[in-house]
Amino acid sequence: MSNPHKPEEVVEQEPQGEEESPLVHPLEILAKASSDKKKSPKKLGSMLIGWTVLFISLVGGSCSGLFYYYMQMECQLIKNAWRLFLTSLMILPFALIELKRKIDTDPNYLQTMKDPKYWKAMIIGSLGHTTWSVGLLISVNHTTMAHAYLFHSMHMVIIAFMKFFKGASLLREEILGTLLATFGSIFLAMDHDVGSSSIVNLAAQSPLERFLLGDMVSLLSAIGGALFFTKTHEISQGFPTYTRVSIMSFMGSLIVATLSITFEGATFSMDPQTGLFALLTERWFHLALLHALISGLGSYVCYQLSTKYFDPLLVSVVCAAEPVVSALLVFFLGWQSFPGLLTWVGFAVILPSVIIISIAQNQNQNK
Repeated sequence: MSNPHKPEEVVEQEPQGEEESPLVHPLEILAKASSDKKKSPKKLGSMLIGWTVLFISLVGGSCSGLFYYYMQMECQLIKNAWRLFLTSLMILPFALIELKRKIDTDPNYLQTMKDPKYWKAMIIGSLGHTTWSVGLLISVNHTTMAHAYLFHSMHMVIIAFMKFFKGASLLREEILGTLLATFGSIFLAMDHDVGSSSIVNLAAQSPLERFLLGDMVSLLSAIGGALFFTKTHEISQGFPTYTRVSIMSFMGSLIVATLSITFEGATFSMDPQTGLFALLTERWFHLALLHALISGLGSYVCYQLSTKYFDPLLVSVVCAAEPVVSALLVFFLGWQSFPGLLTWVGFAVILPSVIIISIAQNQNQNK
């Protein structure tokens, strides 16, 4: 039994505050600050590369219709098959170097590449891009260039809806930016100078034909564009970049060539109007090569690379400015007058939408 007269021993307890907030050595604080400073320039450099790639994509994509105009063929889809095939060959050396480095670092990397989710995404992305590019090629022959690009750019709205229905968080700024870009695209279509420019004689076509084969086909292509952007973004961090681009380019060329054979009667010959191998002729080779350099590497490849740096919604909103760049290009080529006021009003609305979405997404990532 304890003695009631014996005083109880007082046990000193360590203050709990020291456990919750341990002392940090000053050198550790300096090291952390130095580490943070080193990360900032790296992030800034990454953003600079991303915006440069995205700008090249915008210019390259705006040139697509110009090459289709110059390369007049009976089988129109052949030109797109050539573009994708030559793009695949141009990227192949970089893909092989990239793949070798990956395998040298991790001998089991090939097993990772065999994951079905990557190949499923690449197939869907290739089909999406085929719809996106082929739809534009068809629509520019049945409607004005501005209308074709207007509906072609609606993939930004489709991507926003896809994010919403998938349960992904859709920022208020993203909704606002998408709406602004949509209104900007409408202003572009309202401009008489841009809206009346076309590469074919539309008077010979009925309004229904222009609507179905022009506007609606272009809108269908927007769905393909949305799939292309979202699927390439999904695998942008897990699959070698250049390897993916080369594979998808080759897949796309096979899909488009098959469509040309099935629906246009393309032949395995060097006929300058219907031959798949007419690429090798002096008449088409230089134009096809230039097409692949500007609209293949400059558009198809750079759009894929940009999804590594930015959310697909931001990339698709930047695409909405393609009609403005296209209108300026045809002006400098002497095909039409200087873009009218509504073109610049549309651009003035689209530009803030890009800034709003970019800042909002960047702040959301840093949280």
